[in-house]
Amino acid sequence: MTASNKNKSSKHEYLLMALGLIPFAVSATLLSLGINELFFIADLKKMIALYSLVIVSFMAGVVWGINLLRPQQEIKQKTWLSYLASDRYFYLSNIVALLIWIIYWLAPDSQTFFVTSLLCFIYLLLIDRQLCYLGVTDKAYLRARIIITAAVSVFLVLIIYNMT
Repeated sequence: MTASNKNKSSKHEYLLMALGLIPFAVSATLLSLGINELFFIADLKKMIALYSLVIVSFMAGVVWGINLLRPQQEIKQKTWLSYLASDRYFYLSNIVALLIWIIYWLAPDSQTFFVTSLLCFIYLLLIDRQLCYLGVTDKAYLRARIIITAAVSVFLVLIIYNMT
């Protein structure tokens, strides 16, 4: 990929990240105003819970995909534990995806679900930080993820607060 194509790709990547904030921002604002219905949306909490579920699953998939495409380091000892350590992000991303789906199944659009979503977003950011530290991703991507996760976290805290 040429530098020009990479810059175009990055611009789209960051634009899509920013646009992904809109449902969180609108939902947090409307719920703060005591509004839970809007035009064709009968239950705003349910809609933002489903959106959060999709985004956490998507971000877990991104971690899985990054790990899938990264060059594997040489493993000196071929034990099951060394394989597990080298491929931990495969497992961690699947655990996050399964956890959020189980919590949604058990407690849909509840405070428990939104708190779990918040923790999943933060945990996925910590994994992204580690991937950047290992040189798998770049610092620009990590900076964007920090900004987006911080904003999503603020909106989720507002949503959680307004559910009481």
